[in-house]
Order: sequence, then structure tokens, then C-alpha cells
Amino acid sequence: MILSFCFITLNEQIKYCEKLGVKYAVGDYDHDAWRECVRGLESEPERGARCSKCFAFRFDFARRFALENGYNAIASVFGVSRFKSQSQVDAAAEQSCGEIQYIPVKWDEKLRVLRL
Repeated sequence: MILSFCFITLNEQIKYCEKLGVKYAVGDYDHDAWRECVRGLESEPERGARCSKCFAFRFDFARRFALENGYNAIASVFGVSRFKSQSQVDAAAEQSCGEIQYIPVKWDEKLRVLRL
């Protein structure tokens, strides 16, 4: 279920980027590396420490990709889900992106319905 949600989100991101004419990259999915990253945090609630660690893991990949491919900035749609905290996403990016500029996305919070 979660994996299929990830692919739905990814497909929506791709469609949106293509509509706007924005370049995007899809990284390799390394489930084992992600599991190692969040080991010990499996019982954390949504928006808890596991989410922060996961966001940092993903932003670290994005930072390396940007450096290796000549980009100077990144953005993310991690916060689009009503189950995620945009401020938590932004904090992880600020800590992980280093010399790569992070461009935060400002969602219309009234359009996101939180049902936790």
C-alpha cells in the first residue's frame, strides 16, 4: 500500500513538472538503504522522528545529485501529503542541503485536509 502511494505521488510529480516544463530526476529506489537509515524508528508516529530522518536521507541524495549534475538548487513535494508537516520537511532540507539552495514550496494549507 505505502509503496503504491509513493508511485502515485511520483507520477503526479512527473506530470506537474512536465506541465510546467521543469526538469526533474527520478533517483534509484534503494529500500535497503532507507530501512537502514530509519532502523529503530519503525514505531514512530507519522510526523515523528522517522519522518525527519527519512526527509534528511532523501535531501542528502538530492544534494549529491545536484552537485554531481551541475544544479545549484532543489525543491521538494514531500510536504504535499496531508499526513506530512511542511515545516518538518523544510527543517530537514535546511539541515541537509548544505551548499545547494533549498527552495521551499508554499502550499495553500486550506486545500489540504488533515485527517490523522
